[in-house]
Amino acid sequence: MDRKAGVLRINAIRWEPGAPADVPLDDAVARLAEFLGARRVLWGRVRRTPPRPRR
Repeated sequence: MDRKAGVLRINAIRWEPGAPADVPLDDAVARLAEFLGARRVLWGRVRRTPPRPRR
């Protein structure tokens, strides 16, 4: 969190094996940003949905 710039940066997300694909990640991050007082959220090169299991 860059408080001076009011920016919450999301650099990485670690998904648990078998995590459901419908996790409301954007909503959770938006609520966190609001709680922290961030005016913007910058997403790095992160996967916003869990990877599909390998077969």
